[in-house]
Amino acid sequence: MFIFMVVFRNSSKSKRFWDHLTRQNRAEIFKILRRMKKRHLMRFLKFMKHSFLHDQTVEYIKENFKYFQDVLRCCPTDSLTKFLCSIDEESVVNLLQRRLDIWTRFFTGLLNSDIVVWLNYLMSVHNDLEFISDLISEFVNQASMNDSPVELRQNIFNFVGRNPDLMLLFLERRHHAEQSRTVEDGLLRMNEWLRRFAEQCGLEPVPEWTITDIRNNDDDL
Repeated sequence: MFIFMVVFRNSSKSKRFWDHLTRQNRAEIFKILRRMKKRHLMRFLKFMKHSFLHDQTVEYIKENFKYFQDVLRCCPTDSLTKFLCSIDEESVVNLLQRRLDIWTRFFTGLLNSDIVVWLNYLMSVHNDLEFISDLISEFVNQASMNDSPVELRQNIFNFVGRNPDLMLLFLERRHHAEQSRTVEDGLLRMNEWLRRFAEQCGLEPVPEWTITDIRNNDDDL
């Protein structure tokens, strides 16, 4: 198989590589991107980002843009995360749009407090709690997939389980439950879900929440 393993120093090579990718299926793209050197992949992604979002002389049809999103989905998680963190927030939103699969990969690569920062930004841009709750659900779903590394699954579960704001949004919006009438009701539902999820997925449990924990968390906001 012919694979470009060159430095993308000019647009012609990047365009040739793009043309090569458009003739491949997702499985082949997945293999190609993982065989590339990271710096070459980064240069290509930045070139494509500029072409789609900033180059007024280039016209890409909608199908091509969707195909580039599929290419992003096939990128190694660390490369995808590094690329998205290297560009501005507005460009990230414009590139990913509402592709939950790519956002989930991005969040998996972050796995720290930046996730909350991004969720707040997305809420300010989309003003759509349903989209945000779907995204959290997709993220949580990664922790239930037995074919994923246990350490990754545990890290996702730890992060979500220790963030009450994410927990409440996930439980109340995704499962269309009524908002908890009291703090005690909310804590009961959160702790029940945490215990059940850990048991079903073979993960180490996280400490249960108490009213004192919730109050201290609010004071930190």
